[in-house]
Amino acid sequence: MGITVGAAGIMVSGVSFLLGAILGIFGLSLILSGIFRMDPMLSYPEGAPAGIPDEHSRHHALHDSAGAGVFLSLPAAAVIAAFVLPDPFWQVIWGAMVIYLIVCFVLFDKAWTNASARLGLVQRAFIIPGWIWLGALFLALARVA
Repeated sequence: MGITVGAAGIMVSGVSFLLGAILGIFGLSLILSGIFRMDPMLSYPEGAPAGIPDEHSRHHALHDSAGAGVFLSLPAAAVIAAFVLPDPFWQVIWGAMVIYLIVCFVLFDKAWTNASARLGLVQRAFIIPGWIWLGALFLALARVA
């Protein structure tokens, strides 16, 4: 919820309406992915099917759609942030984050397609640095404002 509120603040602050809107999509997608749970699969929880079932429940489909919003909006926000904060230091950091997040997204898609045992690891490799970057972005924008 805090990310969505922060995104609204960015939208009305005059810093960047587009950056705020993309971060709002990210925040709302996080909320929705938490509300709608995935179906048991990949042996989780214990007793669940080992692979990925061919058919999913409505909740699972909504979770996947919200997850796509998370995994697509964060790199988009990093691209926009590179232009919003004109300091060359931040542009290099944001640019590196864009590349990193896109690589993680591709690896996650590949792990999902192959029902890889490393799926959760790849997901966290995206999430943890991405959220650290997001915190740094909010701090940098607080200094600009």
